[in-house]
Amino acid sequence: MDIYAIAEWSTGFAAAFTLYLLCETFMTRRKSIKNYIYALSVVVLGVVMDIISSMFSMSIINILVQTLWGIIYSFLYVGKKTRVLLPVFNIMLATLTEVFVFIIMTVIFNEDPNVLINSGNMRLIGIAASKIFLIAIVVYAHLKYRHNPEFVNTGYWRLSAILSCISIMIMYTLFVIIRENPGIFIRVLSAVCSFGMLIAVVIILRLYENSFKKDLLITKNEMSTLRLKEEIKHYNDIMMTQGQVKKLKHDLENHLLSIEAMIKKGEYEKCLEYIDALRNNTDLGASYIDTGNTVLDALISAKKTEAERLGVKFNMNIRVPKMLPVSDEDECVIFGNALDNAVEAASRAPGEKYVNLSLAADRDRLICRISNSCEAIPDAPTSKDDFQNHGIGKYNMRDALKKYNSVSRASYENGEYTLSIILMGLDIPE
Repeated sequence: MDIYAIAEWSTGFAAAFTLYLLCETFMTRRKSIKNYIYALSVVVLGVVMDIISSMFSMSIINILVQTLWGIIYSFLYVGKKTRVLLPVFNIMLATLTEVFVFIIMTVIFNEDPNVLINSGNMRLIGIAASKIFLIAIVVYAHLKYRHNPEFVNTGYWRLSAILSCISIMIMYTLFVIIRENPGIFIRVLSAVCSFGMLIAVVIILRLYENSFKKDLLITKNEMSTLRLKEEIKHYNDIMMTQGQVKKLKHDLENHLLSIEAMIKKGEYEKCLEYIDALRNNTDLGASYIDTGNTVLDALISAKKTEAERLGVKFNMNIRVPKMLPVSDEDECVIFGNALDNAVEAASRAPGEKYVNLSLAADRDRLICRISNSCEAIPDAPTSKDDFQNHGIGKYNMRDALKKYNSVSRASYENGEYTLSIILMGLDIPE
């Protein structure tokens, strides 16, 4: 097998790889299928694509059969609407990139189109350039719409462009050498070098991408930590205010007796000053919740106030002991994030806007259920074990839940999203 055959066979694997990235971007993997099956399926699909191309050449049957196999491959993922669209789009994109590269080559080399098609070296350059261009487009879509919407690092794309140009120039040089009819050793060495160079380019870009993702993750964690500290400070301030309210409630009878005595003595001015002092010491207009748990009181009071400000009805049923075997920070992260997203989603919902919170301690378990009205979610699964579709897939919340023996599930039905969290194995006091 010479370099020409390798180039021809690489087209099938390129098509398989781009279809894999498109499915990874716009569809969801089936959790029952192992990761190595997906890797193996790309190799099998690439071989099948090459066999189909060799059997049917550039006919319409070739396109139809490749589309059919693309649809079969898509059954490894969940997503009905995109099952047919992605294989068709993949073939269309591959065809468009080939046409685009062909037009560019006719301009650059100032050659007759028939010469470019029949020239082995020019055909190899066209194959390499079109597949690199195709993969670059799909990789960009994958990074932007799946993993990192903020992935707009110009250095990555500059590096990709430089490596691609260098690869094409090196391959062209090897093709010129091969055109001089060297020995079999040089021909095989050229093929191996070309193949190895492409692998090296992919590895370099992958390493650069992973490095950028790690830096991005570190930045996100730092920002999340800073936000967590600010939230804890905010809740501490609320707890201080609620402490004043509890103190006022405890001393209310004494205050009323004092006010009654002043009125009986006719000391009206002094009575008014006394009442003003009570008002200034405590914000009586704030939402006040008394579950017995100071942290939850502050947190839920803040979220209830925010919900009412946004026109969201906040209903709750809470039965928890005064002390919970969950750290204050974890309570803020888990329940604060969940309620934040529920209130935000409910505020954008058409029609009735509501959030229902149920929180109860049952023996050694803490059960939380939050349901809220929300906008319609197309193709929403009936249940998910992760938080990405509920909008609360935040690193801090995941890390907090990992500290406990927890189970979490989110579901959507008829305009209502429900999040259930159970923390098990807790030493909850009676």
